[in-house]
Amino acid sequence: MKKFTIKSILSESAERLFLMFQDEHRSEAWLEAELLLAGLLKKDRVWIIAHQDQELNQNLVRIYRKQIQRRLRHEPIAYILGEQIFCGRVFFVNKHVLIPRPETEELVFRAVRQMKQLSDLPLVIDIGTGSGAIAVSIKKLFSKSTVLATDRSLQAIRTAKKNAKTHNVNIHFLKDNLFSHQLIREIKKRNPKYLFVLANLPYLPVSDQKILDPSVTKFEPRSALFVHGDGTDLIKKCISQIAAFQRIKKQPLIAQFEFDPPQADTLMQHARRQFPNSRLRIYKDFAGRKRFLEIKTKAA
Repeated sequence: MKKFTIKSILSESAERLFLMFQDEHRSEAWLEAELLLAGLLKKDRVWIIAHQDQELNQNLVRIYRKQIQRRLRHEPIAYILGEQIFCGRVFFVNKHVLIPRPETEELVFRAVRQMKQLSDLPLVIDIGTGSGAIAVSIKKLFSKSTVLATDRSLQAIRTAKKNAKTHNVNIHFLKDNLFSHQLIREIKKRNPKYLFVLANLPYLPVSDQKILDPSVTKFEPRSALFVHGDGTDLIKKCISQIAAFQRIKKQPLIAQFEFDPPQADTLMQHARRQFPNSRLRIYKDFAGRKRFLEIKTKAA
């Protein structure tokens, strides 16, 4: 029976994965082969690199080859491993939730900077929580804060609850859509001094399905990605709902939304109509693309 070492199985797998990448990205094939094997062995890449001559048992090799086959069908590594790193923490992910992106980490970093400047901890609301990555990350950094997280998907709520339990944080989850009446009731119960809303809602136009990588279009939940029209409908609806609440409640608030760069002008115009007396700003991501809309009432 043929024996396999870490080096030999990596070499075999990377050669198969080369087919997925263009010549200038061939190094990614070896990296992905290492990441999958490290995950299977529950080791890090440093350990994998340092133990190239270690033999692997046949059963593990069979499992690993099945993982490589899944990747060759363009399934994202995060789903194969069942986890994704976000803001330095490991989050459980599955086919029911969007894989957290680096851009969304920037949304969290920006929120953290703003929260540190407030005189009191705000009530934090994560709308469209998905895996719960935003809500959990905020709660880990501000343990005394109250965090509400909502999603219209029951499967997503279950995934988010699992991540909250894993990271030992207490978050109140609601199965609901956007800035709903149920959410408003929860806000009124707590009567916070400040309200901080974070929303990474679906914002890609359905037409983008034709140009995106198959790892996105074939595996990630479409309801968490795509919106009809230009992709701004859900964000605009949420902004309008928050504005209606704020006009009645006069609640000091900061709201931050992630969006697709071409949508910046459309969303800013809509926000101006809904919040004519508030401070509105568009922020760029680390790649220099317009990515985040911030609404800040004067009282905040």
